[in-house]
Amino acid sequence: MLHNQFYKCLIFQSLIFILLGILPPMYPLDCGTYFATKDLPPKKISTRHSGITSYSLENYTTLMIYQNTARGEQEVLRNNIKEKLPSIKVYFQEEEPGCGLFATNSFEHFPERYLLDSYDEPLYFEDIEEAAKCVADIVGLPVEPSVEAIDQALEDYLTEHESDDTWYSFHEFEEVED
Repeated sequence: MLHNQFYKCLIFQSLIFILLGILPPMYPLDCGTYFATKDLPPKKISTRHSGITSYSLENYTTLMIYQNTARGEQEVLRNNIKEKLPSIKVYFQEEEPGCGLFATNSFEHFPERYLLDSYDEPLYFEDIEEAAKCVADIVGLPVEPSVEAIDQALEDYLTEHESDDTWYSFHEFEEVED
């Protein structure tokens, strides 16, 4: 699966590099940090896009990028796409639980406003009521639909059920300016 993800990432990055007028990545040891422009030999730069986990291009006008990276939102790549391809609107959603990064530039395109990260699979919610109900099912008690109440319920539950294998963290996505 990781092998397929690598090639999907590489194909996407190659497409973007071609669209931006530079050659596709060379020596893709870390999914595309080597590149060559038309005038310069290959060199390594910080392209900051190795955290892209998936993407979609809708109607050839809207590029949606999902990313999970501690490096932050792909502003340089996004701005280059906007400059070279002004007809394409770029939307993103980023998450990095370890660094506390949870943002999007469009809740219209990424309606999930909350994330319950866990030892199992992450769960996404469009509204706080849905998230509170899920957490109530986990902790076995009613939970008020607020970020603070959900955080407290999970903290109490984890304190009561100490385990190295079980953990939860709740996060709210922030909408940022484009």
